[in-house]
Amino acid sequence: LDGTLAWMAAVDQAAAGRGPAFALTRPAGHHATRNVAMGFGLVNFAAAAVAAYLKRSPASRVAVLDWDVHHGNGVSAWVAAEGRARYCSLHEMGGFPQTGQDESERGLLGNILNIPLPKGSGSAEYLEAVRRKALPFLLGDEQPDLLLICAGYDALEADPLATMALKPADYAECVRQ
Repeated sequence: LDGTLAWMAAVDQAAAGRGPAFALTRPAGHHATRNVAMGFGLVNFAAAAVAAYLKRSPASRVAVLDWDVHHGNGVSAWVAAEGRARYCSLHEMGGFPQTGQDESERGLLGNILNIPLPKGSGSAEYLEAVRRKALPFLLGDEQPDLLLICAGYDALEADPLATMALKPADYAECVRQ
């Protein structure tokens, strides 16, 4: 539960306007669903932190950007039923957990955007997807009060379990955008 507390503290700091916050937790937990531990995660830290924040601030809106080589199926499932939140996942097409593979599937509330990228995608494809798809969807018509990033770094070109080809500078560029 320390990971959940770290995420909640980071959300509280950002929501209070004390600048960006960072919760360094592992595993990310973005695969865990309400009832099932998955992808090394027992608890979905992002979903727990967003739920707690929205409970305290019911008029608020939250955007969740998930960059990882894997689709964050647990966060996506939670956000799908929460009209005050939007979720966008950039991930490698065809990988674990075999969800989020259809960009046109927006969920019942239209608040989900999956961006499955072809295996081997690198800087150009990834940054283009962030700039032209992810950010307009998350920040577009209704500005969120909070932007939460589920930051996985397994899309780095050196990761032996994936085929994405990002460089550390690409993540810095995503943050800058």
